Amino acid sequence: MADFVRDTRVEPTAESGRFTAALSPEWAVWGPNGGYVAAIALRAAMTASRLPRPASFHCHFLAVGDFAPVSVRVQSLGGGRRAESLRADVVQGDRALLTATVWMVDEGLSGFEHEHASPPALPAPGALRGYQELEENYAEWYPIWRSIEGRPTRWREPPGEPRWQTWMRFTDTAFSDHAEDALRHLLWLDF
Repeated sequence: MADFVRDTRVEPTAESGRFTAALSPEWAVWGPNGGYVAAIALRAAMTASRLPRPASFHCHFLAVGDFAPVSVRVQSLGGGRRAESLRADVVQGDRALLTATVWMVDEGLSGFEHEHASPPALPAPGALRGYQELEENYAEWYPIWRSIEGRPTRWREPPGEPRWQTWMRFTDTAFSDHAEDALRHLLWLDF
């Protein structure tokens, strides 16, 4: 069974700032999902940083990888006492798959105040059917869909307003802290 936290783990190598990971076929679309690869880069940056909390993440997807080992190189670009900028490069063989910049910050920083929009009026997840109930060919969908439950508010309706509203959750992954939760957000943002 897929577990996003387990499947984004990185292992340090003997060389400082270098990590390895294995791209799991459980997170396949036409190759490894981009948000999944981005989460591996963030995981390596979080492991390498002297500070505990990710504050921002920006990346370029450069190539689609294979379901095989990757190396992640993390370099500190500078910063101050309470913030650090890092660069993370995910490489497979001689191909760069992703390059990212990450800001890590100290605990207790207050950050910006935000105004929050009201959520749209939608049915609760329990009132909707999941993709596995709606799609007769669901078993042929990409493997990533075995690890994610999706309950769309509309299904196979005539074209209309270009809006996709779906309740989604991981089926077999528990997130235990803010750092792991940041990994989850990268998958949803790419999705």
